[in-house]
Amino acid sequence: MPELLLSTKNQHKILEIQEVFRSVISDSSILSLDSYSQNAPDIVESLDTIEGNAYLKSIEIFNFAQIPTLSDDSGLEIDALDGKPGVFSSRYSGENASDSSNRKRVLEELKNVPSEKRTARFRTILCYTDNLRTIFFEGVCEGTITNVEFGERGFGYDQIFIPSGSSKTFGQMDMLEKNEYSHRKKALSKFLEFYKTINEHHNG
Repeated sequence: MPELLLSTKNQHKILEIQEVFRSVISDSSILSLDSYSQNAPDIVESLDTIEGNAYLKSIEIFNFAQIPTLSDDSGLEIDALDGKPGVFSSRYSGENASDSSNRKRVLEELKNVPSEKRTARFRTILCYTDNLRTIFFEGVCEGTITNVEFGERGFGYDQIFIPSGSSKTFGQMDMLEKNEYSHRKKALSKFLEFYKTINEHHNG
């Protein structure tokens, strides 16, 4: 398989993506941005949609590296908060937000919301760019927001999100169990079908 560059420095995302790739394509060569170059540009996520920011991260890193690039942008959409934090998920509690402070803000804003109205979803958009095309892949995981945090695993909002069909938060699951529900896994599965096809065509 040809090299594929992940347009992220988020080690949690890199590990999740590499785990899914290994389960499908054993000879894949996946590069992380940190290992590829210390001079890669920092992408300012300046657009107001998940799709837009995924596109920025994909196209700018492809223009820098000139090898096929895959970006990921994800958001938590909470119905009782009119879809927030959404595109602002990583910085919901401010520009210097931490995962913990973001979760704290969400729980505070939902403190008077009953359990049946705490519905939410994680949405991931992957954007792939090579010298022929730019293409998007979406994955969605429906679920609910808890009243308190549960679990020590994962990152972001994992400790307060229970996916539909489970009684555990993502923060209580190991990576294998999380991937049974994960929005990122769903998007990656779509991408991998496409990626195998274009590489089979290329090799043929």
